[in-house]
Parts: sequence; structure tokens; C-alpha cells
Amino acid sequence: TYDIRNSYEVLDYILGLPLPENIISSMGEFMVENLYPGGIGDVDENTASNVSRVTCFLRRFCYERPKSAHIVWDYMREAIQNAIAAVENSDWWEIAPIHRDRWKVVIEILVATCIDIRAKRLLSHLRRLYQGTPLDLLPVNFLDFRTLVERIKKPLIINDTLRYHQLRSDYHYV
Repeated sequence: TYDIRNSYEVLDYILGLPLPENIISSMGEFMVENLYPGGIGDVDENTASNVSRVTCFLRRFCYERPKSAHIVWDYMREAIQNAIAAVENSDWWEIAPIHRDRWKVVIEILVATCIDIRAKRLLSHLRRLYQGTPLDLLPVNFLDFRTLVERIKKPLIINDTLRYHQLRSDYHYV
């Protein structure tokens, strides 16, 4: 039997179970609905942190159920579109520094997730990051589009879930 000592162990146990499509859909909807619904000022530190948490589960779902990855890709497409739409009609200097910095964090999370889930279908949407105001807002050392394409198209080598989660714990988003 499983001895539950505290609420963190319960959460770890529950979230360690296979993720059904309806739960992933709810997580994806939550992320999209809270990510720049009305403009650049709509995302606070808490929202950016939630995006980071949700994308961890989206990544895991794609890894464990590659034939259903299209579900996640649709939510990622909407999230990327929301983030781009929040800034594309403004000049970079019109956006408050706190909002610019938060936008960069969110974009880094979304792009890293697209790489991790090998979202080739999203390349046309990601290309929009490299145009106009979104390009002006990207960090100086952000990877160029060609490198992004190469990383997304690179085959995923990891072949067991334990190793996957060990590798994921090496990355820290937000």
C-alpha cells in the first residue's frame, strides 16, 4: 500500500499518473484563456509561473502519447498567437519594462515547450516572433529562427519516462 505522509506526496502521486486527454485539454484551455486575453498588461508574475507549470504537463503528455500530441499543439498555437498579438501592434518602447520582461519569460517558456514537443506544425506561427515588435522584444541571445527549426526537427532520443523526468528536472523555467 502507498503511505501518504503529506499533501505534497498526494499531489506528486496524482500528477504522476497518466494524463487523460480531458485533463490536458483543461490545462491547455486554462493556459490560453489566461495568457494575454486583453493585452500585454494582463499577465502578471503568477500567470507566467502558471504557464510554466502547465507546459510541464503538456510536454509530458506529448512524450507519453505522441499520437495525441496534436491536442497540445493546438493550445500552444493559440498561446503563441495570444502572446504575439499582445505586442505586435505596439512599438517596443511603448511597452512598460516590466511587461516586456514578463513577455520575454513567457515566450522563452513557449518556445522551449515547442522544441521539447517537436511541434513542427507550429513553425509558421513561431516565425512571427522574428518580425516587427516581437523581434525587437526578444532577448539579444535568443536563438535565431534557423536554429529553432533545427531543434524542433531534431528527433527526440529519450525513450523511457524515468530518464525523461530526470532530464526535465535539470531545466528551470520561471
